[in-house]
Amino acid sequence: MGDTHTGLYFSATTPNGMAFQAQPDPTGYDGFKDDVTEGSLIEACGLIPTLMIDGDGANTFRQNIDMNYKFGHEWGTTAIINGDLMYQYPEDEPLPPLMLIENLQTGEQGLIYSHGLVAVTDGGSWITTKLD
Repeated sequence: MGDTHTGLYFSATTPNGMAFQAQPDPTGYDGFKDDVTEGSLIEACGLIPTLMIDGDGANTFRQNIDMNYKFGHEWGTTAIINGDLMYQYPEDEPLPPLMLIENLQTGEQGLIYSHGLVAVTDGGSWITTKLD
């Protein structure tokens, strides 16, 4: 992302006391265009961060998405999240994450990609879904 990447973090605490931290462009991806800013990445994520963190304090990101997203989706393991956090689906170009969200109490992580693609940790591995 060049000179526009600042390593910005922001955090939120839900009414039930759960604390989360988010980082736009967690990999500092050089392939983003020069006019891409942290603000535009946050905007591109839309309501997905809220879907991930809005729920009972004992819920995982997966449980919160399942509860909050009413338009249908399926979790899968066909896509791979590599060591650089790139989303790789067979025969497609890898996608960099727009945002990383972490539950500060549990260490659970979620990644948001373009096209409504989401990855969350689930029992030590990544699972993915698409939220249309």
